[in-house]
Amino acid sequence: MAKSNSPKGNALIVVALDFGTTYSGWAYSVRQDFKENRSDIKTKGGWKSGDGLVTDKTPTVVLFTPENKFHSFGYDAESKYAELVDDNKATDWKYFKRFKMTLFSDETSQARRKISRRRMMKDVNGHKLQSLVVVSECIKFLRNDFLKILHENVNFVELKDIHWVLTVPAIWSDQAKQFMRQAANQAGIDDDLLSLAHEPEAAAIYCKDITLQKKIVGNNACLSTFESGHQFLVLDCGGGTVDITAYEVQTKNQLIELCPPSGGPWGGAEVDIQFLDTVKEIFGKDVWCEFEKSNMRDCLDLFRMFENRKKIIGSNDEDTTRFLFPRNLFDKYKDSTGSEFESSKEVIPERICARTYGIACNFPFDSQTHPPELRQVYDEREMCTDIFQPIVKKGDNIILGNNCFERQFLPTCSNDDTANIDIFVSPDSNPKYTYSGRGDNVKKLGSLHLNISDTKKGKNRPINVRITYESTEIVVTAVEEGTNNVVSKKFDSLV
Repeated sequence: MAKSNSPKGNALIVVALDFGTTYSGWAYSVRQDFKENRSDIKTKGGWKSGDGLVTDKTPTVVLFTPENKFHSFGYDAESKYAELVDDNKATDWKYFKRFKMTLFSDETSQARRKISRRRMMKDVNGHKLQSLVVVSECIKFLRNDFLKILHENVNFVELKDIHWVLTVPAIWSDQAKQFMRQAANQAGIDDDLLSLAHEPEAAAIYCKDITLQKKIVGNNACLSTFESGHQFLVLDCGGGTVDITAYEVQTKNQLIELCPPSGGPWGGAEVDIQFLDTVKEIFGKDVWCEFEKSNMRDCLDLFRMFENRKKIIGSNDEDTTRFLFPRNLFDKYKDSTGSEFESSKEVIPERICARTYGIACNFPFDSQTHPPELRQVYDEREMCTDIFQPIVKKGDNIILGNNCFERQFLPTCSNDDTANIDIFVSPDSNPKYTYSGRGDNVKKLGSLHLNISDTKKGKNRPINVRITYESTEIVVTAVEEGTNNVVSKKFDSLV
């Protein structure tokens, strides 16, 4: 970030836009802070899915209206499209996901079609829209999201003070990289303030400046950064591609590339494809297609669960994990095949849930919407406590003994060895808080205490809480994933 006469060299802030195949986000560094500490890099601090999930980045999905106007990006786009599908109103909307790799596949295809401004891109339902429009709106969203956060905290920074860096795979063609530059320009980023950075090169610089290696000097061990002459390999495994590059550290603290970048379309999205193929093999392709058309929200929950499993599964071939598939998927299977996974000796009455059941949860604190008396700090992070997170909502259909309503949660703190799960009920459809002082019509049914004593994974220990119905009682069960830790308790429901 040395000064120069160029607009980029004089920038006060450098912003990196990570436009990925599966997830996207941004990070930035302030010039003065960077001079004092090269690792002082700031991020948004968490993207919210709306159902309790908070991630470092947001899904690369974008939604357009029937009039081809940008509507939403990321988790908001996922939730809105699921709502449209559930209400049978999604027909003319355009929903794009995992489309970044089309820029790579065009380059490697036999046809060698040109990536042009006029090229059309297909959404999940085959609707077409110009590729440049789709990509530029995604970049514009990330740009505007950063500026919104920036201006909430700082009021003296102008656009000319910001240097924008857009990351691209090293194995992409020059044509694809030029396309990304044009998309960024169309998104409102001045070309004089824009740089493209190869994703593995950014990783290599991080390795050189930040990463510590263990050195053995005599009988002593110490930590240091890479020294001059040190060679290292970078394997950048993204959602769409795997980039492989090799570098050597030079005497002037610079890097030289030892060989041309290599790699291919072998990213994490391929794992998702294999998982989906397995699901289709189990239930049948036709059954899955019918299920996906009418149960988009359940599909989102299933793949979010799978994404979480990918992060925590180990490298041991004997490692196992468990999936709880949506009940509606089993119902589709039975309707299609006439088969049943279980039988019943009596007619099971169907009821409508008269109340909303849920648990008390913590969410990132928002001073504009959350009451100050519910602010608490856990693991150095401001949280709002006592938020009512529904598991079963008033009006939901209930088939006694069959329905299983489930939500996934994480421990409050990384060192928690017990999960204290408080169960609440309300006659209202959407109670906000479990805290009686807020005036919400909420009653505590009781508590479950789940042993989660193995804290090695910190907060990354998913807990599944599910509710099933038995006549006038509800059964609440909590399970720590990947363990035998389980607790169950019955509560009076009288639905």
